[in-house]
Amino acid sequence: MGASAPGVLDAAAQPICVVDANGRIRFANAAAVAALGYDDAHELLGHDGSRLPVACVSVPLDMPGGSGALLAFADTRERPRTDRMRKRAVRLAEEQDSLRRVAALAAQGAPAAEMFATVAAEVARVMHLPIVAVCRYDADGATMTVIGEWGDRSHPFGPGTRWPIGRASVSAQVLRTGRPARVDDGAELPGSIAAGARDCAAETVAGAPIIVDGRVWGVMATASPDAPIPDGLEDRLADFTALIAIAISNTQAREDLRGLADEQAALRRVATLVAEGGTPAQVFSAVAREVAAVMRLPMACVSRYDDDGAAATVVGAGGDRPGLFQAGKRWPLDGPSIAERVLRTGRPARFEDYTGIPGTVGDACRRLGFQAGVGAPIVVDGQLWGLVGAGADPGQPMPADAERRLSQFTALVATAISNSQAREDLRGLADQQAALRRVATLVAQGAMPAEVFSAVAREVALVLKLPMAGMYRYEPDGTATVVGSRGEQAFQPGTNWPLDGASLSSLVRTTGRPARIDDYADVTGTIGEAAARAGVRAGVGAPIIVDGELWGMVGAGADRRELVPPDAERRLSQFTALVASAISNTQAREDLRRLADEQAALRRLATLVARAAEPQVVFDAVCEETGRLLGASSVHLARSLSDGLHHAVAGWSERDDAARRGGGLSPDGQVVVALVRDTAAPGRVESDGGPGSARADLGRHSSVGAPVVVEGRVWGALVAARTGPGRLPAATEHRLASFAELIATAVSNAAARAELVASRVRIVEAADEQRRRVVRDLHDGAQERMIHAIFALQRAHDRDDAPPDVRLLVEEGVTHVRSAIAELRELAHGIHPEILTQQGLAAAVQPLADRASLPVEIEVPEERYPTPVESAAYFVAAEALTNVAKYARASTARITATRTPAGLRLVVEDDGVGGAKRMPGRGLAGLGDRLAALDGALSVDSPPGGGTLIRAEIPLRARG
Repeated sequence: MGASAPGVLDAAAQPICVVDANGRIRFANAAAVAALGYDDAHELLGHDGSRLPVACVSVPLDMPGGSGALLAFADTRERPRTDRMRKRAVRLAEEQDSLRRVAALAAQGAPAAEMFATVAAEVARVMHLPIVAVCRYDADGATMTVIGEWGDRSHPFGPGTRWPIGRASVSAQVLRTGRPARVDDGAELPGSIAAGARDCAAETVAGAPIIVDGRVWGVMATASPDAPIPDGLEDRLADFTALIAIAISNTQAREDLRGLADEQAALRRVATLVAEGGTPAQVFSAVAREVAAVMRLPMACVSRYDDDGAAATVVGAGGDRPGLFQAGKRWPLDGPSIAERVLRTGRPARFEDYTGIPGTVGDACRRLGFQAGVGAPIVVDGQLWGLVGAGADPGQPMPADAERRLSQFTALVATAISNSQAREDLRGLADQQAALRRVATLVAQGAMPAEVFSAVAREVALVLKLPMAGMYRYEPDGTATVVGSRGEQAFQPGTNWPLDGASLSSLVRTTGRPARIDDYADVTGTIGEAAARAGVRAGVGAPIIVDGELWGMVGAGADRRELVPPDAERRLSQFTALVASAISNTQAREDLRRLADEQAALRRLATLVARAAEPQVVFDAVCEETGRLLGASSVHLARSLSDGLHHAVAGWSERDDAARRGGGLSPDGQVVVALVRDTAAPGRVESDGGPGSARADLGRHSSVGAPVVVEGRVWGALVAARTGPGRLPAATEHRLASFAELIATAVSNAAARAELVASRVRIVEAADEQRRRVVRDLHDGAQERMIHAIFALQRAHDRDDAPPDVRLLVEEGVTHVRSAIAELRELAHGIHPEILTQQGLAAAVQPLADRASLPVEIEVPEERYPTPVESAAYFVAAEALTNVAKYARASTARITATRTPAGLRLVVEDDGVGGAKRMPGRGLAGLGDRLAALDGALSVDSPPGGGTLIRAEIPLRARG
C-alpha cells in the first residue's frame, strides 16, 4: 500500500483489513477492530487462520513478501459482535459503578485511609487483580508510603509501610515519567520493592500514576503471583486513576481542610487553657492529647530535655494507648530515638521501623508494638526546650507530612508553653518565697526544731505539688533519721533508716549533690522496699548543707498520680540553700535550749543532793530527769555486784513510771553495764530487733551507758535506752556522763551522811547508856545508902534510952532522908526512867500524864521500838508536857504515837495560848538536835491563840 493508504482506510466507516499471503491480518482500521470485538488493532495483527463469517469484497495487492488483498467485509453474524459489545458494556458499567461508589464515598467525607483502601478494593474487583496497592510519594522523593491496599493473600505491602523507590522499580519509572509502566520479569530487579514482590512470588508488576492537581501524587500498582498481567493493563489502570484522581484530590483537600480545622480547634483549646491559668502539667497533657487526636495516632507525648541533655522526661501524655510513655517517666537518651535525634539536630525526625533500634526508648517502643515514630522540637524563648513525639502501630500509616504538621503545631503551642511556664515559674517563685517566709517566721518565733522540720517538709510538698516530702538528718553511724515529714508514708519523724541501697538518701549522702529516682520498683534496700510498699513511684532529693557540712537531705516523692517536676532538683536545691540558715539557727537555738534544759536539770538534782535527800529519791529523780531530757524510752541506774551481775536500783520509763529498782534492765542494758564496768568509759549497744534478738518484740533498741565512779572505782552505770523508731543521738553518752557524776556525788554524800548519822546515833546511844548507868548507880548506890541511913535512924529513934531531944532530931533526919530519896528518884526519872527501858514508850509516858497539872489524853500503842527511838520520843513528850505546864495556859493536852513506813511519828498538842518557838539553848531546840542526830526531824506549829502542835518524825533506821 502507498504511504497514504492507512490513513484513508482507517478513516473509512466500513470495516477494512489487509491480509498477507499467509492469511495474517497486517492492517485493520478502527471499524474492523471494533466489529471484531477488540480494543486495540494490535490484538488483531499477526494471528493465523482467521476465519470470519463475513460478506466481503477483495482487491489483490502487491506486497513486499508476495501478493495480498484488500478486503472489505460485513459481519454476517450479529451474535458474536453483540456478545463482545455486551461484555465491553458490562466492563464499562462495572468501572462506572466503581467510580460512582468511590465518588459517593468521597462526597460523604470519608477519611482518606478509608478512601484509599476502597479504591484499591474496587480496582482489584473490576480488573480481577489479586494484589492492588495505592501509594503516595513522600516529600523527599526517595520513598513512598502505602496508604491503601487490597489482596486476596498475604503480602508485605500493608498500609503504613514505607518503601524506598530506588531507580529501576515500576514506582520509580512512574514518578520519573508520569506515565504507566510495567516490569514483566523482576527476578533480577534490585531494591526493596522488588524483593517484597518476590517474597509473594510476584515477578510481574504494573503501575499507573495518580495525578493530583497537576503533579504525580502517587502510584497505583498491581502484582500478580498467579499469571502474567494482561498486556495494556497499565493503560487501563491509568484510565481508572485518571478518573478517580479528582475524587482523591477532593478527598485530600477535604482531609487537609479537616486537619487544618482540627489543628486550629486544638490550638484554640490549648490557648483557652493557658488563658484560664492552667498549670504546665495541664497544658502539656492537653497538647499531647490534641496531637494524638489531630493526627489520629495511638500515642503522643510532650517531653522536656534535662539540663545536661542526658535524658528527657515525659511531662504530658495523650492518646488511647500511651503505654509506658506516662507523665513523669524519665527516658535516658542512650541510643537512637526520636528524642535523641531531635536533640542532636534541632529538627524534626522520623523513624519508620523500630526493629533493631538499640537503647531504652527503642526497647520500649517495640514492647508497646509501635512501628514508627515522629517528633518535632519545641523551642521556647530561643532554646530547645523539648519535643512533641508520636507513635504509630504496624499497618497504620504515619502521615507523610507529619513532621511539617507537628512542627506547625509545636511552633504555635511553644508560645503557650512559654507563657504557661513563665506564669508557673512566677507562681512557683511566689509560692517558694511565701513558704520560706512562713518557715523564717516560725524560726523567728523560737519554734522547736521538730516543728520547724515538719514545716519545711510540708512547704516542700506544697511548692513541688507532691504528696510526700521529708527531712532527713544523717547520723555518724551511716544511717538517716527522719526529722520532719508530710504525707501518708512509712517515713515518719523519729524513724531511723539504714542507707543500704541506692535510695535518694544514700545517693545524696554519697555525692553531696541533688539526685532523682524515676522508678522505685528498681531500688533495693530497706528504704527502697519501704517506698515501694508505700506507693512511692518516683522521688527527688537535695542536700542540706549547714555550716559547711552535709547535715541531711530534703526529699519529695510522687505516687502514680503525680509528676515529679523536671526542674525539681534545681528548685529543691534553691529551697534547701535558703532554709539551711534557718535550720542552722534553729539547731543553734536548740543546742542552747538543750544546754539550758540540761543545766536546769542538773541544778535541780544538785539541789536535791545538797539538801541531803535520801539516795533513792536522788536516784529516781536522776533517772526521770535524764530520760525526759534525752528523749529516752527508759533510764535505769544499775549497781555492779561482786558476782558479775548488775542490779537496777532505780529507774524511769515513759510507758511505766513504776519501773524502779529491782527490774526493768533489758538484756541490752546488761551488756551496756558490763561494757561500762570493763572500760570505765561510756558505751553503746545497738540492736535491730530482728527475730534472733532479745528485743524482737519491741523492734530496734538503742542503749547507752555512762559509769558512776565512786572513790576511784566503778560503782555502777546510768543506762538510757530507746526502743522502736529512731536511735539515741551520738552525743548521748557524754551528756549522760554529767548525770552519772551527780549520782556519784549523791552516793558519796549518802555514804558520808550515813556515816555521820551512824556516828551521831552512836553518840546519842552512848549518852543514853550513860544516863541509864547514872540511874543504876543512883538506884543501886546513893539510894541504897540513903535507905540504909533511914533504917539506922529509925532504929535510933526507936531506942528506949534515947533522949527526947535526940529522938526529935532523929525524926527530922528521917524526914530529910526520905525527901532526899524522893528527889533522887525524881532526878533519876528525869535522866532516864527505868520503866522506859523495861516496859517501853507507852508505859513510860503514862507517869508523865499522871504527874501533869492538866488532863492529858494518851494514844500510844503498846509496842516496842529501838531504844534510841523510844528515848527520843519519851523526851519529846516530857519536854512538851513541861512546856505546856509552864507556858501554855492550856486546859487539855494530847499525846499520840503512830508508826509510819519511815519510822515513828509522835505528836503532842494542847489548846493553850500558842506562841511557842524553837530558840537556841532552850528545850525544843535541844530536842530538835537530838532528833537530827537520829536523822529525824522536829516541827513546831504554834500560832498565837491557836494552841501548840509539836510533831517528831523519828526514823526507825538511820538512812544510808
